[in-house]
Amino acid sequence: MKAHPERLKVARICLENGLAIRADGIYLNQTEIPTARVARAAGVDRRTVSETLVDDPELVPEPKLTLIAGRSVPGDLIPKMLKITGVSKVSIL
Repeated sequence: MKAHPERLKVARICLENGLAIRADGIYLNQTEIPTARVARAAGVDRRTVSETLVDDPELVPEPKLTLIAGRSVPGDLIPKMLKITGVSKVSIL
């Protein structure tokens, strides 16, 4: 997070306001909160909010991290990703 202070801002906004980060969005109880509103509150670009959405391994039985790339992912990068501790599967969509 040190390399991405804007992501830390988003995480802080979510924690301070009791927002739940789920696979399909950000929620306050059962009410979905638009990512643009969270971005505005954190003072960051709305795309940063999408990049920050990850499952907390302490709260989700099968946590997932979704990376949004601006271009194609080179095939030789996948084996490198699988060597990262905690990574068991890589899917490219």
